[in-house]
Amino acid sequence: MSVANNAGAINTANKLSQPMEARNYHVSLKRHRGEGFVAKCIELPGCLSEGKAKADALRNIQDAIRLYLEDVEAEAKQKRARLVKVTV
Repeated sequence: MSVANNAGAINTANKLSQPMEARNYHVSLKRHRGEGFVAKCIELPGCLSEGKAKADALRNIQDAIRLYLEDVEAEAKQKRARLVKVTV
């Protein structure tokens, strides 16, 4: 089922048990005091990781993003909330 409004489409057909689809995220990557790199996901507040090399930090932030999204989904399920997709 999909409902359209001025902000776009709201897709309520997605269930919490379905896997999240692949999506691109913006990541800030910067050197951390000469001892490696910090990667921060711009769209997900508090989602960050680090690594000795750029590649390590980027690989680690991918894992951090997956875990962040799993936590959001689990919390919504626990509170009996429904996740819906909104297109803007």
